[in-house]
Amino acid sequence: GVEQKHVAWMLDRIFSALGYVHQVGVVHGNLSPSHVLIQPPSHNVFIAGGWGSAVLDPALSGERVLQPSEVFSAPELHEDGRIGPWSDVYSVGKLAIWLFGGDPVTNSIPSVVEVPFRDFVLDMVEERIARRPADAWELHQVWCEVKDSLWPRKFLHFNML
Repeated sequence: GVEQKHVAWMLDRIFSALGYVHQVGVVHGNLSPSHVLIQPPSHNVFIAGGWGSAVLDPALSGERVLQPSEVFSAPELHEDGRIGPWSDVYSVGKLAIWLFGGDPVTNSIPSVVEVPFRDFVLDMVEERIARRPADAWELHQVWCEVKDSLWPRKFLHFNML
C-alpha cells in the first residue's frame, strides 16, 4: 500500500476537486482507481475518467449513474437509492482503503494506518447515507483537523532575493 502521509495529500486534492464538482450540482458516481490520475512529483491528483457516468442534479433530474463500479461505488447506486455527493464520498473512502493496501470489499485497513485516519476513512464508507458525510468541503475541513492532530504542519519558506 501507499504510505499514509501520501494518501493524506491525495485526499486533500480529491476533496478539493469534488468540492467544486458538487458545488455545481454534479455527482461523479463512478470514482475508482482507474479514474484517478496521481502525479507524485507535483502532488496533483486528477479525476481523469468516468465522467461519462456523471449526473447533474440527480435529486431534480432523477438521472442515475451508468455502470457504477461494483466495489468502489456506493450501495445506493446499485439499489436505486437516493444519490448525491455522499455517494462520491463513499467512493473516496473505498479508494483510500485501496491506496492503503487494504481490502475495499471488506473495508479492512492495514494496522499501520493511524487510528484517527482509519476512523475518518471508515466513516466515509458507512452503508447508511444518513450517517455518511455528504459535503466534500466540510469533509475537507474535518480532514484537516484530523491531519493536524496526527502530524505537525510543515511550511516551506519561499525566500525572495
